[in-house]
Amino acid sequence: MEVASLREKAGFSLIQRREGKTSVAVTADINANVTTSIVVEAALKAQGLNDIARKYGIDFAFKGKSEERNDTFRDLLIGVVLALTLIYIILAWMFGSYIKPVVVMLIIPFGLVGAIAGHMAMGFPITILSFFGLLGLSGILVNDSIILVSQISKRLDDGETMDEAASGGARDRLRAVLLTSLTTIGGLTPLLFEKSLQAQFLLPMAITLVFGLAVATLLVLILVPAVLGIQNDISRFFKWYWFGTFLRQVRGPK
Repeated sequence: MEVASLREKAGFSLIQRREGKTSVAVTADINANVTTSIVVEAALKAQGLNDIARKYGIDFAFKGKSEERNDTFRDLLIGVVLALTLIYIILAWMFGSYIKPVVVMLIIPFGLVGAIAGHMAMGFPITILSFFGLLGLSGILVNDSIILVSQISKRLDDGETMDEAASGGARDRLRAVLLTSLTTIGGLTPLLFEKSLQAQFLLPMAITLVFGLAVATLLVLILVPAVLGIQNDISRFFKWYWFGTFLRQVRGPK
């Protein structure tokens, strides 16, 4: 089967140099309906490009879209770290705790699970816009978690046990959490079925938000109370351990 058309012609008598080394540029156009640049790069490296480079002592690098993608991911990583740091600082100030912000933010990775499942179900590759959608998804999931953690903390302050506060808080905030997520899902769902070229550009972001919210919203109502209960058990254990150690030191050996 023929997958490429080859033709030869005389090139310009020009020696290109980059950082003092002779360089040659090899270009190609990729049919986006068949494959992606990421798949092509991986195939080239796996099927002999690295061996050729070692054998002849040459270096190679992927430019063009590959270089732009790497630069974008690097900038995105900086933005993610900055955003998560600011979210943690704000939550720590709001709750007056270093642990509760971690509980709230634990739900974020589960949004990624839903986003990956959504891309597989819709037959779309994960793109840079998918990760931009994940940033927006993180904010919505954090809002849902804040609503739930605040209600559980309020019940604990009223004197309820951890089990009562967790189950009661989930019941109290069930409607608020569902409405926060369902309104967003309902607004974006029509975009999933849009066939226009402009919509195809935004589909990865919409898929991330819709499927990520659908999965993570259910987990918020289960995971957040469970993690709060685990954190409470660990805290009680350490208090018991430290208090017991203190008493033994005060009483001295029998």
